[in-house]
Amino acid sequence: MMTEEYKEEYKKARKAAMKQYRTCASRGWSLYPPVLDEVSAYVKTAGEEVLGEMEIPLSLVTGTRTAGRQNAFSKDFLPILPENSEFARKWITLYEAQMEEGIRDPILVYEFMHQFYVQEGNKRVSVMKYLDASHIMAKVIRIFPEKTDEPSVKLYYEFIEFYRSTKFYDIVCKQVGNYAKLLKFMGKERNEACSDEERKKLQSLFYHFSSIYNAVAGNEEAVLTAGDAFLIYLNIFSYEEAASKPASKLREEILKMWKEFVPAKEAESVKRLLEPEEKKPAFWNKLLNSTQKLSIAFVYDKKPDTSSWLYAHELGRLHLEEVFPEKVETSCYIGDVEQAAVDGNQVIFTTTPLLMPESLKAALKYPEVQILNCSLNYAWKSIPTYYTRMYEVKFLTGLIAGSMAKGENIGYEADYPIYGSIANINAFALGVAMVNPNIKIYLNWTSEKGKQKAAVEELALVSARDMISADGCNRRFGLYSNENGEILNIATSVLDWGIFYEKIIQQMLDGTWKKVSDKETASRNYWWGLSAGVENLICSSQMPYGTKRLVDTFQSLITEGHFHPFEGMFYDKNGREHGKKNTILSNEEIITMDWLFANIVGEIPEKYELKEQAKPIVELQGVKGEKE
Repeated sequence: MMTEEYKEEYKKARKAAMKQYRTCASRGWSLYPPVLDEVSAYVKTAGEEVLGEMEIPLSLVTGTRTAGRQNAFSKDFLPILPENSEFARKWITLYEAQMEEGIRDPILVYEFMHQFYVQEGNKRVSVMKYLDASHIMAKVIRIFPEKTDEPSVKLYYEFIEFYRSTKFYDIVCKQVGNYAKLLKFMGKERNEACSDEERKKLQSLFYHFSSIYNAVAGNEEAVLTAGDAFLIYLNIFSYEEAASKPASKLREEILKMWKEFVPAKEAESVKRLLEPEEKKPAFWNKLLNSTQKLSIAFVYDKKPDTSSWLYAHELGRLHLEEVFPEKVETSCYIGDVEQAAVDGNQVIFTTTPLLMPESLKAALKYPEVQILNCSLNYAWKSIPTYYTRMYEVKFLTGLIAGSMAKGENIGYEADYPIYGSIANINAFALGVAMVNPNIKIYLNWTSEKGKQKAAVEELALVSARDMISADGCNRRFGLYSNENGEILNIATSVLDWGIFYEKIIQQMLDGTWKKVSDKETASRNYWWGLSAGVENLICSSQMPYGTKRLVDTFQSLITEGHFHPFEGMFYDKNGREHGKKNTILSNEEIITMDWLFANIVGEIPEKYELKEQAKPIVELQGVKGEKE
C-alpha cells in the first residue's frame, strides 16, 4: 500500500512542475518537453545507429519521442497531472521502487543532435529528475542529421568524433572547434580511441570541474556551458596539470577566472581602442608619481637578437629607458612570465601570442600586476592586448610597387597565416591594383614546407618582411627591386613599439590608465596605426618624385581618417563579393580575413602544410582551422 510520505512527494513534484509551467508561460516558452517528431520534421536525416545500453546524463534528456505523453509533464519532465489520476499512482509506485530498491530497467531513447528523446520510460525520467539524479540507464538509438555547413550540424559531427574516441556524452559545447581542441588537450589524434583509464580520467576531471562550475554559476543564465568553460580553463591550465589538482584548487582557479566564463555580447566581445586616449593627469596623481619608479618587465619567447620581431620590441624597451630615465626601470626575461611577476615588476609586456597562456596564468595568480600581451584577436578579459594596423602601411607600399612596376609581376613574401596577416597581403594588393590593375601579385609563404621561394625572389619587385634584423646583414627586406642580382631597397614599414610603450606608460605614470578589473565586460585591444605614430613608412631617396607625392598624399588621408583601404566592395580570387559600396569593412572582418584579393596568385595554406616551427603560433592565432 502506498504510504502518505510518497504521495506527499508527488504533491511536491507537481507543485514544482506548476511553478515551471507558469514561468514558461510568462516568458512565452514552450510549456512541455519538446517532441522529436516535431524537432526533426524540418531536418533531413541520414540514417540511424544503435549505440546499445549505457548511462546517459539526465540533463540531456530533454523531450519525448512522440506527442503521446508530452502534456503530462512540465518542460523539465516534472509531473503535471492531478494527484488522483492513474498517472499519479504509477508515478508514486515508481518513486517507491526507486527509494526502496532502485529502478533497474533501462529506458529507451532516441538521440538527435546531442539531445535525448524518450520512447519508453517517461515516468522513470520524471522520478529521477525530481530526485536530482545525474544519470540514468538507457538503450540509445542515434539519428544522424544530413551533413551540411550549418554550424549546429558541424558541431554535432565534431561531437560524434569526440564520442567515438571517449564514449562520453556529458560534455556539451556550443562553439565549433571545441571538441577537436579537447581531444588535442588530451593528447589524442582525431579518430584515436581512448583507453578505459583515459576515459575514466576525463570523466573524473570533468565531473569535478562541472560540479564546481555549476555550483558557482547557480541560476545565472549569462554563462557558458560547463563544456565550453572547461575548454577555456584548459587553454590556461594543461590537461595533465588539471587532472592532478584537488577540488579545492579547481574551485579557487574557477573563481579567479570567473569573468572569462561570462560571455560579453557578440558586439562587445573585444573592445578595440583605435587611438591613444588623451586624458589630463590628476594633480595629486602626478605629484605622487614624481617620486616613484615603475618596474617594467619585457618577456620574450627567445633571445631578441635572434628575431626581427622581438628586436623591434627590445628597441621599444630601450626607448622607454631613454624617455623616462628617472621614472622607470626595465628588465628582460626569456619565457618566464611568472618569474617577472615574482621579482616585483608592476607592469609586464609579453611580446608574442605564444606567451598568452603563461601570461594568463600569471595574471590569475598575481592580479596586482598589470600584464599586456602583444597579439590581435584574443578575447581574454584578464589580459589587454596590443598590436598595430600594419595593413595601412602595406597599402602605401602597394601603391609604390604598382607605380614602379614596369609591366612585371610582383612578389610578396608572408610568414604566418594568422590574424591580421591576410589583411596586410590584401591591402598591398589593393594598393597595387589602384595604380596598376593588370599586375599580378605572386604570394609565397616562408613558413610553408616544401615550397621554393627562389621564383618569387627573382621577380623584379618583391615585398618581403619589413623589420630589419638585429645583425642588419640581410638586404632582402621591405619592398626591394632585384635587377641583375643587384638588390635596391625602395621602402619599408617600421613598427615603432617605443611610441606605443611610451604612451601606455605615460598613462600609468599620470594615473589615467584604467587598470583591468573584475567588472570588465569585454577584452581590451589596443590596435593603433599611422595616426598614433606606432608605424611609419621609410622611403628611399631614389624613389621618383611623383610616386613619393602620391604616397605622402594617401598617408595623410589615412592618418586624418579621410581614406580607408578597405572601403567599398571587393572581389576575391574566386569571384566572391566582400563588403558593400561606400561601407568600410568592420574591424572584425579585417582582422579575420580568410580570403585573397582577385589579383593575387597563391593560396592561404592549411596548418598541416606548414613547417613544424610555424604550427604553434598558427594553432593559437591561425585564420584557418584543421583540414577536414
